[in-house]
Amino acid sequence: FASAGIACAALCADAIIDILGGSQYGTAALPLLCILPALLFVSLNTVLSQYLISSGHERQYAIVNFTGLVSSILYCLILIPPLGATGAAISCSLCELTALLIRCWYARDFITTIR
Repeated sequence: FASAGIACAALCADAIIDILGGSQYGTAALPLLCILPALLFVSLNTVLSQYLISSGHERQYAIVNFTGLVSSILYCLILIPPLGATGAAISCSLCELTALLIRCWYARDFITTIR
């Protein structure tokens, strides 16, 4: 369901910004497009987080969260100065992707059982 919503929002980004903020916020469509992948990554992160916690892997859960915090700070420091709001949106998506990749690594035994 998340991917369908992301696709609809991507196709209608200009209209969404125009409706919510008006024509003076037209430049916000690009940051919206850049942050949309984070929605998919967040939903997958939530599922894997629940698995890590329920299976007694709280330490790995904490490591992923700390790594996500550090990566977020680094991505923001690198991307926001040159790109502004678009850089912030990209850094959010990259941070969620980083956390997802690490969670997938820690939950690889669980993931391989899913068919």
